[in-house]
Order: sequence, then C-alpha cells, then structure tokens
Amino acid sequence: MREQAPPVVFAGGATVITSGSVIAFNDWDEIGFQIGPVGERLTILFKFQDGAPTGPEPGIEVLRQDAKTIKLVLHNFGSPTGSGTTNPLKLGNLDGLQLYVHFRVFRVGTAPRTFHYTFYLRDDVRRAFDYPPPPPPPPFPPTGFDVTGIQQQVASGTVLRFNPEQELLMIYANALRLRLRDFETAIKHRDAWKGPAGLALGFLSTLITIVGNNDFKLFGYGRDAWMLVVGLALLLSAARAGIAGGIALLHRKGNTVEDVIKDIPRRVTPQ
Repeated sequence: MREQAPPVVFAGGATVITSGSVIAFNDWDEIGFQIGPVGERLTILFKFQDGAPTGPEPGIEVLRQDAKTIKLVLHNFGSPTGSGTTNPLKLGNLDGLQLYVHFRVFRVGTAPRTFHYTFYLRDDVRRAFDYPPPPPPPPFPPTGFDVTGIQQQVASGTVLRFNPEQELLMIYANALRLRLRDFETAIKHRDAWKGPAGLALGFLSTLITIVGNNDFKLFGYGRDAWMLVVGLALLLSAARAGIAGGIALLHRKGNTVEDVIKDIPRRVTPQ
C-alpha cells in the first residue's frame, strides 16, 4: 500500500493548521497555544474571567505580553448554550500569511469550560477564491500580532453569546416526572373549593327564602323542617369548601410555573 500524505483541510480559502477541543484543567487556568515554525513560534493565551469590565455580556480583552505572546481575556464566556466568535478573529501574521482563529466556549454548571478552537492561515492578498480580490493589508511584520486590529474587530461585534435569553435546564426523567406530578396535583386542588362554595351559596339563598316565608311548605313538610335540612346542607357545604380552600392554599405555595423552573436545578444531581 502506498504511503499516504497527511490530510490538508481547507475552509473559505484558508488552511486549517490546527483544530480541536480542550477542557480547562481548572476553570481559572489559562489555555495556551504555540503556533509557527521553530524559532518563530507565536504564543496565544486564553484566560476566562466572569463579570467586569464587560458587564453580563461576553467580551474580549486583548493584552500583549511581549512581541511573540498575546493574551485574550474572555469575559463571561460561560453559557451552556455556547459563546464564541461570529467571524474569524484575525490575530496577525505568521510567516507572511494571515493567522485567524475561531472558537466556541461551553460551560455546564460550575464545571471547567470546554474550549473548541480552529486556527487558520490565509493569504489575504493572493486569494483566488474571492472576486474582486480584497485590498492589500497595511505593511506588517512577516510574523507577529496586530493588537490594534484585534481590538478593532472585537469592538465591531465579533463575539456572540448563542441564545443569550435562554436558560438550559437539565434534570433526570424520574425527578422531572415527580415534580410535574406534584404540580398536576396542585392544579387539581387549587380549584377544588369552588364547587362546595357554590353549593353553600345556593343553600344560603334557599335558607333566606324559607326564613322569609312563614307559610313555606314542600312535600308535606313545613318551614321549620326545611330550615333544618337546608341549614345542615349549608354547614356541610361551607365546611367542605373551607377544607378544600385550605388544601388549595397548601398546594399553591411553591407550585407556580416559575417555582417549578427554579426547583429543577436542585434535582439535577442524584442524591
């Protein structure tokens, strides 16, 4: 069998020089890459940080460490639905070609983040894939970082948090089934008092009618007998309505839709 050459991956006129995934050893650690020929390797560091200075939204802070090292501080890249670049981020030049990176960051709960990355090399001047060809870039060293260019790209909205308004909830099926069963029971009990309360009101209206009619007689029974029967029925209906109302109040606490959603994260981890 003939010896096979290593595969070469192309994307959008660029050559993929490395691509993969890294799970941070600890969430506060940096993830670093050294790219380029021996003696001219560039070092790219990624550091995760939550909170300021970008507020709750994801953002990138660009820090030059030295001529061959740059640090990208990724603020608020911790969404379970993913945060990353919308367009390739141009880092600078490597051996006369332009160095780009695409990345996605995912995090579930408090676990260390998962970092997906792809680094590209492309000749932005002599690309045969675009027409008309792009204008030549400004003079720049054959190898090095363009910090100003990176900052301009970040400022123009290179970063996106996917589904920023959505919250990802995870729960085992049995735990969810039990929680929804509690919710279903609460819904049933919530309106159980209305039937007995309606009967009680009806009996009260009947009793008022009987009391106001001294000659009331029905089925051979006089007013006093019917007052006793209707009064007992009124008391029983009112008691039943009161008991059902108390049960409804007990089930109502903690059983709204928002309560169910807030309760789900407590059931994620099996006991």
